Amino acid sequence: MDIEKLLSQFSTLVTTDHDVLIAEFRKFVGDQTPDASCAFFLDMNNWNLQEAIGAYYDYKIENLPQMSLEGDITTGDGEAVPPSTSFTKTWRVKNSGTEAWPVGIYLQFIGGDKMSQYQSIALPPLAPGQLHDINADLVSPSEPGVYQSQWQICSPSGIISADTIWVVIKVEHGGVLGITQQMSTFATSSSDSNIGFHEQPHNPFDLPVTQQRMVNETSTDDTATTDVSCNLNNDELDKMD
Repeated sequence: MDIEKLLSQFSTLVTTDHDVLIAEFRKFVGDQTPDASCAFFLDMNNWNLQEAIGAYYDYKIENLPQMSLEGDITTGDGEAVPPSTSFTKTWRVKNSGTEAWPVGIYLQFIGGDKMSQYQSIALPPLAPGQLHDINADLVSPSEPGVYQSQWQICSPSGIISADTIWVVIKVEHGGVLGITQQMSTFATSSSDSNIGFHEQPHNPFDLPVTQQRMVNETSTDDTATTDVSCNLNNDELDKMD
């Protein structure tokens, strides 16, 4: 392939249409390249196609991290959440490549409805095949409706390197997702706080020690009195005989 010739052809392409430039960029670098990655290189180079392609191959030298989504742990797509309610979205991901993830890799919010106060989430340098649960603390919008946001894994230099993962929720007044998550968290916290503390069950018939002593003394006095009464009665019977 004559790269210089191809780049020269692209340099004669005169258009400011971003969709056209993304399509042309993908023709050169490969059909599997996500739109967001194409747009990233083009935007970084002021939408100059030739320079964007050159920058892409410069960055391609970097070993980009590979990721596969293994499942949605806390919420499935389209689950119902009450308005203005905090909830946690957890994705289980795996390093699907042959190299460990580099230090500094992160998950980046790239579009859709913004439901968090942060733009990115730091990730650990996973070994090949290792799993990790990514937790995103989110707040549902205040108005009912269907909302979605998109996130992607980025290399330390900011290059998007994996497929998009999604948050899709339905906000409605009857939703219980956020509430059940909060109750589960509270129950776990309460259970943890009681570990190692074993209280004896309360016996409603137990009396305090002082009251038990008084009862015992009273019982002793009553026994002594009964014995005296029995002796007197026996003496009276002897006289009658």
